[in-house]
Amino acid sequence: MTLLHLGCYPGINKEVFTYLVEECRGSIWKTDVHGDLPIHVAASNNHLPKFVQVDRAYVLSKKKKIKMLLKAARTEGRNMEMIAERNTMGETLLHILCNFPETEAEIPAPVLRWGPDL
Repeated sequence: MTLLHLGCYPGINKEVFTYLVEECRGSIWKTDVHGDLPIHVAASNNHLPKFVQVDRAYVLSKKKKIKMLLKAARTEGRNMEMIAERNTMGETLLHILCNFPETEAEIPAPVLRWGPDL
């Protein structure tokens, strides 16, 4: 697991997440022990431990994190590859997002455009 994976959990603000994406550019393609890219972690409904207090007014949304990670992949011409990448359970970004009905409204348009072709 990389710092970028940890940054994909809820509770991080835009400034810190932007820094992680820009400074840990190679980490957008690193997988954790479950074969998840950071974008898969961002799409999941992970929770911070209860003892971690965050100011919800400044928390970056799941959708914004996904868009920022796709933008980073797009600068390498690999955004479709990121959308199609599967974890060890065979799930793509779209599969993970659809596992959580409350996040349907948060699915970025590029994922919906290319997702059905997977």
